[in-house]
Amino acid sequence: MSNRRKRESATVQSNRRRIAVIIAVAILLYVGLSVVNARLAAYVRHFKCYYLTAGAMAPTLQRNDRVIVDKMAYARRSPCREEIIVFQPPDIGINKAFIKRVVAVGGDQLLIEGGQLYVNDMKVPVSEPYVPEPMHYRFPANTYVYTVPKGHLFVLGDNRNDSNDSHRYGPVPQENVVGQVIAIYWPPGRIRTF
Repeated sequence: MSNRRKRESATVQSNRRRIAVIIAVAILLYVGLSVVNARLAAYVRHFKCYYLTAGAMAPTLQRNDRVIVDKMAYARRSPCREEIIVFQPPDIGINKAFIKRVVAVGGDQLLIEGGQLYVNDMKVPVSEPYVPEPMHYRFPANTYVYTVPKGHLFVLGDNRNDSNDSHRYGPVPQENVVGQVIAIYWPPGRIRTF
């Protein structure tokens, strides 16, 4: 074989290797970007935005605030007291999501009396600096304490005297929870995280 043919053969083999490397890199980039894109899409799907149309959570959340909800917050754990959640209310004839604060979880005993909330210790009221005024009602009305059923949450709005919440329609089944409110993103002057 002549030197010229050897060089041509080496060039062809070199070009084939380059093409193979380019194809391999393109495949890796495509697969890598697909994985990143799928993860990014899954990450974005974990969040949902809500617009508040009522003042039941004032002053913490106000009418016209826009909030971000983490829909995966409770994938590995249950909601805790004082967290703000979004949920579908029990069957009360309203077909929209509610935003309230968890004040008691399944198994907790609670009492609302004298404008104060008591949970598990009926001698010491729960400290709630986010509540603007004492409650003007008693709960439960006909017994001393109320025990939250297992698998349920007792939720109240921070604006307790103007809130359609568990003191009216009872506890919320945990399966009705959409997610946890993690931030206000609009208006700019009210941006904050929880």
